[in-house]
Amino acid sequence: MTRDPTPERVPDWLLGGRVRRRIFAALAAPAGAAANQIAKDIDAGPAFVYEVLRALKPINAVESTGTRGHYRLTKTGVGEAIRNLLDAGAAFSEKPVSRPSGRVKRE
Repeated sequence: MTRDPTPERVPDWLLGGRVRRRIFAALAAPAGAAANQIAKDIDAGPAFVYEVLRALKPINAVESTGTRGHYRLTKTGVGEAIRNLLDAGAAFSEKPVSRPSGRVKRE
């Protein structure tokens, strides 16, 4: 995946970055999605998509759609919370994250 030079937007920041937000958005679709197709659609490495799925499975945030290898966010618990963040963040889709210019010095 090539690095996107556009500034990070608020929904990306809320959901752990642009790529992770796009993975969550694909999993929020009613039909869900397959990891390889998500990777292809968003130009991300399949390993990263599988890593996100591996983190979501043990906390019951994703469920199988019944089609082999397809998953979607659950409508309860963490899956629902991610869906809510996606919905809430949409209102800020054009608002860049406020970042300091240059490096921040630490004492």
